[in-house]
Amino acid sequence: MKCKLFVLLLLLGVARNVMAYTPGDILLMKCREGSTTPEEISWGQSRNYHDDCHPSYNQHISDYASEGEDCHHLVAGCAAIAFGQIMAMWQFPTKSSYRTYNWDKIPPRLLNGDSEDCPLLIKDVGRACGTHYTAVGFNVDGSWTTRHDLRDGIEKMGYYVSTCTEKDWLKYNTLENWYDLITNEIDCGRPVIMFGKDGNVFNSHYFVIDGYSANDPYLFHINPGHNNGGSFMDIRNYKYTDDREIFYGIYPKVGNAPKISYSLERKFIIADCPASYFGTVQYKVENADSWECIVFDRVGTVFCRRGGAVKDGIATIWDGWAPRALPQDDYWMDIIFKNSNGAYESFTTHISYVRDHRVERIEAELLNSDYSPNCQDGINDAIEIKTDNARRYSASIYNAGNNIATWSGSGTVDTKNRIIKIKPYLGDDGSYLYTLKLDLEGGCNCSSSTTAYFTIFYDNSKCGELSESSNILSSENIIKIMNFSDLLEISSIEPLTKISVYSISGMCVAQENCSGYIHNIDISKIQKNLLIVVVQTENGVYSKKILIE
Repeated sequence: MKCKLFVLLLLLGVARNVMAYTPGDILLMKCREGSTTPEEISWGQSRNYHDDCHPSYNQHISDYASEGEDCHHLVAGCAAIAFGQIMAMWQFPTKSSYRTYNWDKIPPRLLNGDSEDCPLLIKDVGRACGTHYTAVGFNVDGSWTTRHDLRDGIEKMGYYVSTCTEKDWLKYNTLENWYDLITNEIDCGRPVIMFGKDGNVFNSHYFVIDGYSANDPYLFHINPGHNNGGSFMDIRNYKYTDDREIFYGIYPKVGNAPKISYSLERKFIIADCPASYFGTVQYKVENADSWECIVFDRVGTVFCRRGGAVKDGIATIWDGWAPRALPQDDYWMDIIFKNSNGAYESFTTHISYVRDHRVERIEAELLNSDYSPNCQDGINDAIEIKTDNARRYSASIYNAGNNIATWSGSGTVDTKNRIIKIKPYLGDDGSYLYTLKLDLEGGCNCSSSTTAYFTIFYDNSKCGELSESSNILSSENIIKIMNFSDLLEISSIEPLTKISVYSISGMCVAQENCSGYIHNIDISKIQKNLLIVVVQTENGVYSKKILIE
């Protein structure tokens, strides 16, 4: 049952890494009939695991077989073995144009007494891929498959496939990016077939890459199809390093897959700013696990070819990298989103790419001027600022009329909702006015910066406790303020000790010590506007806003 579930997840998994791949693991795994434990798929081109011929992998290869030690048949061919092993992993299709397949009868490795289902599958794969079982101009027995025919054969057997030569890739990318593409395929549960030569035109080979190391970026698990499974090797030093090409995106064409959807997150790139808000083209994607992209200019000249995995629902397509300095211009992108269930979406779009300082201005808007961190209802328990075009910030908070910061902090703007949210500690209790200074940056040396100032009213009077007790009155019932032309009359049911009046900019415009239950403040010389009156009594600190017209 364990193996059945394993295959079901392979065929039905969409928009995530269905294999749940962990670096150091391998993908080419399959259960033998009657077992629930997956084993490594370890096929060869002739003799079986017991070095015998009953059956052999090449048992059904060509009628004009030679005499020799390969069970009197030509070898099955490395292309057929490489792709056949991947088919055994997927256990797909149940039927081809050649025959119906019983995948339970096709083992991870061929033993004496096994059925002929595996050799028959290998025969069919060889036919689909146009494998030639003959000599190549010499009196030497062998088999060979062109790369074009292998791609056609993979598609004939009901699979998607893409190809890319190392030579073409290096026109637009680095070799490390090419290895990253292989890693991303493995992350998505898809083994890769690689073709390479060892320097001799007649010594070429197809092999499977189905794992990678967590510790070494060049260490991949290579299954050469030589009857003994695979091992982790340095891909740079493996025998077949010339004229390399990879066959990737190999997965079954199965129907009823959820439709891939996508929406643009970033479309404006500033040159040389890979870490900035404008540093990459990004898409929010659903039901896809990988992407491919070609970038070209207005006359159709291709200068960048990329591919990668969709991670956390985001595809980071292009960061402006190119093998040469690009002029400021509009560029076009052919983008394909894929998933391991056979669905794909392709489209063409264009982006703006700039090299000068013409960037959009950074903006900031204070969403709440009241800050009450102790309020249990969650309202105004943080200072929130909405920004546009900002990437990083540093903030400082000052007492009104004071140049000494009582709190400071910095961080990165949440670029999804463009909100800065801070919860500074400004004291255990009391109500005061503060000035918030906010320095905002666009994220790189070619983006703008700005500084904004805001007035914050801090009220830490434990409003959650006030609302829970019927014995403690709210400030509305304790303080009353009356405006008589040029006088403010402040009255309280608690003895007054001090009254302070602040302008909306945070400046203290009047302050008096007092006693008793009523006190008048002269406001004749104060500019008429919104004022904040902070009243201290023997029992607490209260505040009110009043509009003076």
